[in-house]
Amino acid sequence: MQTIALILFIITYVLMIALSDKRPYVALISAILYVALGIMPVGQIVKEIDNRFREKIWNATFDAGRVERMAVISNGAVRMANLCVAVCHKVNGVSALHSDILKDTVFSDFYALTPNKFTNVTNGIAHRRWLCQANPKLTGFLTETIGDGFVKDADKLLDLRKFKDDKAVLDELGKIKRANKEEFAKYVLKHNGIKLDPDSIFDVQVKRLHEYKRQHLNAFNIISEYLAIKENPDGDYVPKTYIFGAKAAPGYYVAQRIISMILELADMINNDPDMKDRLKVVYVEDYNVTNAERLMPAADVSEQISLAGKEASGTGNMKFMINGALTIGTLDGANVEMGEACGKDNIFIFHLKRKIITIPIIIKGLPSINSSNPTPDKLPISQKVIAGNFSSSSATNFINDSIAWKNADTTVPDSTSISIG
Repeated sequence: MQTIALILFIITYVLMIALSDKRPYVALISAILYVALGIMPVGQIVKEIDNRFREKIWNATFDAGRVERMAVISNGAVRMANLCVAVCHKVNGVSALHSDILKDTVFSDFYALTPNKFTNVTNGIAHRRWLCQANPKLTGFLTETIGDGFVKDADKLLDLRKFKDDKAVLDELGKIKRANKEEFAKYVLKHNGIKLDPDSIFDVQVKRLHEYKRQHLNAFNIISEYLAIKENPDGDYVPKTYIFGAKAAPGYYVAQRIISMILELADMINNDPDMKDRLKVVYVEDYNVTNAERLMPAADVSEQISLAGKEASGTGNMKFMINGALTIGTLDGANVEMGEACGKDNIFIFHLKRKIITIPIIIKGLPSINSSNPTPDKLPISQKVIAGNFSSSSATNFINDSIAWKNADTTVPDSTSISIG
């Protein structure tokens, strides 16, 4: 019972850290567990785990440096990741790429001693929810075309490949996609007051708002397209609708600034007569599972553009693809395995690979606008914004903040550590 209680506490504590920007008080939780369950205070338990684990590593390696790197407690702080690996039965990276990262870098010392503990089971989704429930039109047509066996066995969806050159089937799939886009457009008009063109490309990025997921990179691409239309309003452009949906922790200042930037872009672009419905931006309010079930069947393009090596797996990428969206992204997380499964015609990969990015790249340096005296049309988007080519205070502030952060001391405490008495 005591062991079960300890395991449940560790799991709960890690989840609380992951889901909240406020950490629970260790002393308070220790007292509750002591009174309610009659077990020793948590701090005492963790210290005992650390002592026994240090002894185990020393006896196996006689390497003081490795003992300190693998220790559960260091300098009075509990290393939550080390604690989890030390006491768990298996370590899963949730995608082939991320599992390799854990073995090669993050937990290389642990892997060297206990290689059999490390495994990989790539994340997945429940297709009965994200296809059968979320997209009844597509599900009905698939049932008519290949039978209903895929409802219980997703591998049966492979039977659809025999129709890849069937014009009638492809036309019907296109009609279903447009119908789903029309339904989502009605929802946006009702809740956001923005009229969308179902014949435009619905380019979607919905996920937690985080720097490594790079919603700001998507926003800068939108700025680029907006400026191109402004500079040549009579040009021939494919209509695009960019759709965002994300939430961020209240204390995550940078994420809040990115949200403000995207909202300001949407307001400016959607009300600019020069756009003529060729460019729209929508930020879905209160993005949640219900909204996801509306949006994913309507998406044409799925944005999976995280910095390579930073996304553990991702599941939104799978939900979009099973509903017929093409993927644009980096070689990160489950994108790698998805690309191997679906082929290069359905996923478009760009930017650096994980093995090239050996350390986290937070903010790239922005060269001086006057360094090479480029012509205005050749300026990077960030410099065009700073130079005043783009009238968005949020975008300008975000870039200026990025430069300041780059030049400042960005050292922060280990986010997986907690102080312990």
